[in-house]
Amino acid sequence: MAICMQQLHRELTNRKFYSMILGGIMSSIVVSLVLISDTTIAGILVGDKAVAGINLVAPAYSLAASFGMIFALGAPILYSKAVGSFNKKEADHVFRFGLTATLGSGILLFLIFFVGGELYISSFDVAPEILDNARNYMFWIRIDVIFLPVSTFIPGMVFADGDELLSSLSDVVSTVANILLSVFLGRMFGVAGIGMASLAGTIVILGVCSLHFLKKRNSLKLGIYFSKRLLVSNFRYSVVDASSFLFLAIFVAVMNRYLTVRFGPDMLLMLLAPFIPRILGFSDSRIPLFQILQ
Repeated sequence: MAICMQQLHRELTNRKFYSMILGGIMSSIVVSLVLISDTTIAGILVGDKAVAGINLVAPAYSLAASFGMIFALGAPILYSKAVGSFNKKEADHVFRFGLTATLGSGILLFLIFFVGGELYISSFDVAPEILDNARNYMFWIRIDVIFLPVSTFIPGMVFADGDELLSSLSDVVSTVANILLSVFLGRMFGVAGIGMASLAGTIVILGVCSLHFLKKRNSLKLGIYFSKRLLVSNFRYSVVDASSFLFLAIFVAVMNRYLTVRFGPDMLLMLLAPFIPRILGFSDSRIPLFQILQ
């Protein structure tokens, strides 16, 4: 009897593990596609000046992603540990803390970009057309960053709550919606339309993941909570990967400055594409390992 129970436990654990690791890998792939699709579609539909304008704003998106990753990586691990220890109160605190922190981060990022976005863009000595494209794109990204941290956090928590299919589905639907809307709106409104599509893709993630809260097996309880202890614990698990996005933001900003000063605005390149898969590939797909092993 004991041997049968051990075999059953092993089979269920292996099945869950492969399901979660597949979801994590899928998430890393589709997120990579989202992050490089804007510049690719802009280059095809609008032109090189549009790509240059988007690349000027790219550091802002990476900075927002770093805020989201702090809680999207750490909170699901802490939540899984609490659930595994049968500490429901602690699990509720972890989710509510992450929700509070990501909502607060989004508001903070909006204020930063609202105040400093124009100063940053206008500091570049580039062609007026590039500046106009950057401003049009920044207008929508400035709104997008309000929701970006929480839209990074919620799928991870839905994933940790055992609904890896819905979490992965939200990434896939968001990617398809983002690309299709970028093509449709990009033809109509140029770079501004591509920025609208990015915002729509973020909202789609939240919309799809919200279906989890309607299910009977949902154990995520909405609420507001903050704890310095949980903030420190989050950093333990996520500071390295979140710092990768911060480094990417700084790197792209510095390279944008160097290229425009040293070679002129025509040398602004698609700097993000080579780095995104390497940064995200391990970060997202390793979360299931921690959730099962801890």
